[in-house]
Amino acid sequence: MSDIGSDEDACSKSIPEVRVVSDSDKIQILMHEVRREILAVMKNTHSRKDTQVSDWSVKELSQVMEISPQRIYHHMDKLLEGGFVYKCREQKINRSVTSYYRRSAKRYVIDYEKETPEVLELLNVRGKELVRQIVNWYDIELSDEEIHRLEELFPNLLSVNGIVMGNITAKLKEGYNPIQFPLNIRFLTSILTIDNGHYLEALRELNDILAPKFKQ
Repeated sequence: MSDIGSDEDACSKSIPEVRVVSDSDKIQILMHEVRREILAVMKNTHSRKDTQVSDWSVKELSQVMEISPQRIYHHMDKLLEGGFVYKCREQKINRSVTSYYRRSAKRYVIDYEKETPEVLELLNVRGKELVRQIVNWYDIELSDEEIHRLEELFPNLLSVNGIVMGNITAKLKEGYNPIQFPLNIRFLTSILTIDNGHYLEALRELNDILAPKFKQ
C-alpha cells in the first residue's frame, strides 16, 4: 500500500468557512440534487480505521448514500469542475488506486442578488426541496393548495436569507471561532432581515399555514 503524490496536510488543512458562489456555470452544477447531497455528506467527518477524517472516497460516499460508485464518480467530476471539492490524495493498494476528496469550503452561499435564470431556477428547486422535506419528515398533513403556497413562499425567503448571509460572511475577520459560526449567523440573519417587509409578510403567512399543524 502506498500514497501517490500524497500530501497528508492537503486532507486535513484548514479550508475557508464560507465561499460565495456567483458564477452561473457553477450555480448550474449545484442544480442537481445528488451533487448537493454529496456536498452535504462531505461536510461531516467520519471514521476510517478508528480515526475521524474529513476526506471521502467514492466508495465511502456510495456506502453512506446508497448510490452506485459510477453515479458518484459522474457527479464528483462535476463538483471538481466547479471547484466545490478537491482531490487531496491518492492511495495505491496493489493495482487499485483510490482517490480521496474534500470540500473546498465548509459552507457555500449563493449570490442571490444576481437574479440570473440559473439563480432563480435554483431558488425554485430548493424551495420545492424544502417543502418535500417538511412533507416527508414531519407527521403533519398539508393540502395541495398549502403545498403550492409554500413552494411560492420559500424561494423568496431563501433569496433574502442568502443575500443577508452573503453580506454577513463578507464582514468576517480572520481568527473568528468557526464552531460558533452557524449559531452566530442564524442570530445575525434574524436580526438583519427584520426590517424587510416582504420577508416578514412571508414569515407570517408561513406561520399561519404551519403553526396549527405543529400544535395539533
